[in-house]
Amino acid sequence: MNSNLDRNYQNNQEGSMLIALMIFIVVGISVATTATMIVIDATVGVSQQQAGNAAIDVAESGAEIAILSLLRDPAYTGEVLSIGEGTATVSIEGENPYTLHVVGEIYASSRSLEVVVAREEGSWLVQEWYEVE
Repeated sequence: MNSNLDRNYQNNQEGSMLIALMIFIVVGISVATTATMIVIDATVGVSQQQAGNAAIDVAESGAEIAILSLLRDPAYTGEVLSIGEGTATVSIEGENPYTLHVVGEIYASSRSLEVVVAREEGSWLVQEWYEVE
């Protein structure tokens, strides 16, 4: 009779170990999945931020080119500029001061600037330079 009790005890112990192992596997998979999702989310966020930074760089380059073009030709009204892999769309309003509206686009991201320049006593001055949301 003693051997039957030992076998039942051993079978119960093996069943308990199997349940504990299953719980451990489920918890491990949940932790690994959560960690993977956090890493993917962080990577996407960084990529979007880098694209936004590249777009503002394109817009700033477009603004600088537009200022040079305006210095050479006061009748300059803007254009679409190809800058690296992006484009900067420049439009100019007003006359002394001139307001430059520049939109930089690259990698499906877009950022905008407004720049105000004026000619005073034979010199050109940048009065304002800011990002437009």
